[in-house]
Amino acid sequence: MKKKEKIKQEKPKKIKEKKKSKLNIDLNKVYSILFFLIFLWIIALSILSSRYQFNPIFVIVMVIITFIVLCILFKKVNEKFKKLSNKKTWIFYGITTVIMIVLQITIGYLVRTDPSWDLGLVIQSAQEIIKHGHATEMAVYYVQAGNNIFITLLLALTIKFFSIFGITNVNISTLIVNTIFIQIAILFLFKVAKRLFNNQTACFALILAFLFLPFYPYATIMYTDTTSMFLPIAFLYIMIKIYDLKDTRKKYLYAVFMGILMFLSLSLKVTALIVVIAYVINEILNKRFKLLAKTLGIALLTFVILEVSYTTFLKKTEIMGIPYEETKQIPFTHFIMMGMYGTGAFSAEEWQFTLELPDYETRKEENIKVIKERLKEYGTQGYIKFLNDKAKDYTWGTGTYDFETILNSYQVDDNIAHEFLLKTGKYYRPVFYYCQIYHFTMLIAIAISVLYTIKRGEKNDILNIAKLSIFGLLIFLLLWETRSRYMLNFIPIYILVFVSGINYFHKDMKKFFKSIFIKNDQEKQAK
Repeated sequence: MKKKEKIKQEKPKKIKEKKKSKLNIDLNKVYSILFFLIFLWIIALSILSSRYQFNPIFVIVMVIITFIVLCILFKKVNEKFKKLSNKKTWIFYGITTVIMIVLQITIGYLVRTDPSWDLGLVIQSAQEIIKHGHATEMAVYYVQAGNNIFITLLLALTIKFFSIFGITNVNISTLIVNTIFIQIAILFLFKVAKRLFNNQTACFALILAFLFLPFYPYATIMYTDTTSMFLPIAFLYIMIKIYDLKDTRKKYLYAVFMGILMFLSLSLKVTALIVVIAYVINEILNKRFKLLAKTLGIALLTFVILEVSYTTFLKKTEIMGIPYEETKQIPFTHFIMMGMYGTGAFSAEEWQFTLELPDYETRKEENIKVIKERLKEYGTQGYIKFLNDKAKDYTWGTGTYDFETILNSYQVDDNIAHEFLLKTGKYYRPVFYYCQIYHFTMLIAIAISVLYTIKRGEKNDILNIAKLSIFGLLIFLLLWETRSRYMLNFIPIYILVFVSGINYFHKDMKKFFKSIFIKNDQEKQAK
């Protein structure tokens, strides 16, 4: 008789934990309580008084039902996939990914657009670079949007590469590349969940990613929100490697990778760097100063080398059609000022105000002056009310992450997909409700995960960094210019913490029911 083959499954290694100091425990609890209260308040406001028109009672009921269904699904996945080998886990990942890519390409192609907003200008600039070697008519755009230089070059490379193979349709080339970027982010999510939990929980995280509807229409929008999606979750993966590896040289190699990601974050979407800040805070609180100094030192050195090389390239080539210095003329204070005006979202008036000022220093000074004046005008209560409205109406209030607004930007043709994904579509409302229910279920699960941190303390460094990163993003978007799509690159981290919330809740419920049955058995035996 043949011996039965042992099922191989990677067991998650425990990250070595030092005994946490009282300072660490106290500060973790303080930030967690603050995060939990602010987050719960924003969720409540977003459901009960949002500008987005939906039935709050229906959404609340459906969120409760959805959460229960997901807990049951989590239990079933853990039971059915418990003996799933590592090889079969990757097969499950492969099948799910193929289905997802097919849906992304199909839906993305159907809802393709000829964008009129910044993306349209960036694509036009990329085409000018391909044709002339530098931006021409669009050069002036980079005086006010120097942060979009890297995505312009990335689009130029994409368009040029596909043209070699005879694919000159920009919608098709960008759709393919953007889908790859989103899938890389999901791959990192899968690998991080696999490492932190187990194979079956990683599969559950993949199912949640599959069910996140905005991944499909956003495949057609190759912009900084989606191309940077892999960065925050990739930082977590690198941090896992730094914690796990015993070989010092390999640790330092991953520190180099961290530096590369830091450069890409600054070039694509600076919010991704919030994860690095969270990592630094976590290491300081855990008093791992030696490890932090070495890894961060190597990462920063790598970052500086790449940033200096990139800047030198832009200066020498003037590929954007203007001197590089002119692309650095908008101070960060402008975005804080704009984040305090009107809805807290983009404002053409605010741009005009800053651009009409003569130079960088004057702009910075005038921005700070306006910020102080607005704080005085608002007063404490007025500013809190403004932040409430900003959070619920333009950041956390929609589960579509504004894909309907983006897709409505000069769609190429009308088809059945628009009936589901545009506000004017016949079947838009059910899709909108689906997105709202998913979104608020995810936020509630994140809040539950944070609550467990308050109750027991988060023993897992990576989950602690993930939660601290979400809190950091929340604060950033309260202060900065905001839109709901600015959170897209953090969705893989949201889903990771979403899974942890369900995992914690499921474990507690399991203990609760187990204790009831044990108690009943003891009572019967006593009788």
